[in-house]
Amino acid sequence: MALTFIMIVGTAGAGKSTLARELAEEYGAIILSSDNIRYELYGNAECQDDPAKVFGIMNARTQAFLRAGTSVIYDATNLLAKRRHEMVLSLPCGVRKECWVVHPTMRVTLRQNKHRSRQVPEAVIYRQRRMFQPPTKGEGWDVIKYRSPTDHL
Repeated sequence: MALTFIMIVGTAGAGKSTLARELAEEYGAIILSSDNIRYELYGNAECQDDPAKVFGIMNARTQAFLRAGTSVIYDATNLLAKRRHEMVLSLPCGVRKECWVVHPTMRVTLRQNKHRSRQVPEAVIYRQRRMFQPPTKGEGWDVIKYRSPTDHL
């Protein structure tokens, strides 16, 4: 399989990390998660201190793994087009760029959030939903895929 960078996009509680684990197995990729880096730095995945530091580390690790020939799954909300595009532009030449969007209905997202060990306040999810900018090929993606869990969950 080609060397691949996969960015997961979606609000808190949408199911991004679940998808990341599934794709990691399928692609033989490593998962880099902003939550895991926050935990590593602060001992708490919920800590929102110094996002520039968190994403600086995440981006540096992405580059290092890709240069070493390991595919990467980039697990964060990634809601804004400008930031996604900047990340795509920074990737080494020849890397396949896939964007996977997890965008269930708000009803499903709120239900899934209630069953998480680390729940996010509903107001945050509503705010993230308003911020969400759907990805476009103009950002530099080779592939954009949507995964939308259904309301039967």
